Amino acid sequence: MPERRVAVLGLGNVLMGDDGVGVEVIRRLEEEALPAGVKLVDGGTAAQEALYEAEGYPTVLIVDAAHGGGPPGAVYRVTPGQLRAQGAGAETAVSLHQLSALPALALEELAGRPPGRVVILGVEPGAIACRVGLSDALEAAMPAVVRAVRDEIETETEALEDNR
Repeated sequence: MPERRVAVLGLGNVLMGDDGVGVEVIRRLEEEALPAGVKLVDGGTAAQEALYEAEGYPTVLIVDAAHGGGPPGAVYRVTPGQLRAQGAGAETAVSLHQLSALPALALEELAGRPPGRVVILGVEPGAIACRVGLSDALEAAMPAVVRAVRDEIETETEALEDNR
């Protein structure tokens, strides 16, 4: 069994159009060759359960829809600490649509199971509405989105290798 390195959690509701972008990223990554020790988790709307699946991984990447004002497919890289520092009630530069990952991370910390390094890759949606499938605008941006997630996986994998 390969050493655990990076868990990639795709979050979102596939019944709400572009809100399901995290899940779609996981589906596309499942079709590609990834470095050893990378686990892909389709977390859907169950952030807490997805984090449980990532237990024991030194790096957790969360992919979810986020509003940051950019074009559909823009990728925003933030950490939970950066989001917390912006304040829950303040205007934020990047707003995870419902912040589903942050309460789940807080519960994991309270339970004594804090994940290692956590990076959130928020993806700008084009349209969040009752529908199955991504909007045309986000679909067109998906190759670049998947590449950004792959780059993050490779960066994190190399960093772990360098720290051995």
